[in-house]
Amino acid sequence: MSSTQKLQSLSTLSEALELLLASGIGVVEASRIVTSSRVALGQENNPLFIPFVGIDSETDQFPLGSVRELWAPDALVSYDQEREAAEQHYTAWAMESAKALLAWAHSQEF
Repeated sequence: MSSTQKLQSLSTLSEALELLLASGIGVVEASRIVTSSRVALGQENNPLFIPFVGIDSETDQFPLGSVRELWAPDALVSYDQEREAAEQHYTAWAMESAKALLAWAHSQEF
């Protein structure tokens, strides 16, 4: 991966964490972005990413984004209620983890 691609992945990661901390996106959406960024940045062994990998794994059944258009409205209502409960459950942990991971991201140079 080129340094330009790494910088873009780092920017995507930082933006997602900042949005999460500002309540601009939810915990589930942020976790999916962080998990994807982890792989793109080659940080599979970085423990700062682990909380988000766990949250992503526990919430991967919830439809987000354009895939929601393919779901039945009544199913979305049910899944959205479950997702909201999961987000409430994970919010405090995700916020603390986001602060630490954002500090790491800001310290990186490629």
